[in-house]
Amino acid sequence: MKNRWQRGFSLIELMIVVVIIAVLAAIAIPAYQNYITRATRTKATRALMDLAGREERYYYSNNRYAATLSSVGYNSPYVDSNTDSRYYTVSIPAASATSYTLQAAPGGAQLTKDTLCGTLTLNRAGVKDSASHDVRCWSGQ
Repeated sequence: MKNRWQRGFSLIELMIVVVIIAVLAAIAIPAYQNYITRATRTKATRALMDLAGREERYYYSNNRYAATLSSVGYNSPYVDSNTDSRYYTVSIPAASATSYTLQAAPGGAQLTKDTLCGTLTLNRAGVKDSASHDVRCWSGQ
């Protein structure tokens, strides 16, 4: 005599599990992508702060600000040169004997995903700005 109820999962049970996983993925994937966007923006703000410190050290030794990245010891203009995506490119668009402006321009995936901030800038006076003038761009949010 054969047991009428066999052990295992029914098709309905499997479909319920698939739907639950799909709902969780629909929530988790965009949240993770947003986290990555904010994390790379934070790397760019840290790079600008580091570059500002290097500019001040250069000024202390040379009595003027550096106009090139190589003058302050930057070998690569990319914030994260270990990856192929190169999320931000750091530059010194303006430098004189008494002032400087630093810039981090988004590129690759960051250019399309970070619609809040765009290009980040920092000047000698410590004014932190972005293309959108949103204060959240420098706060890590």
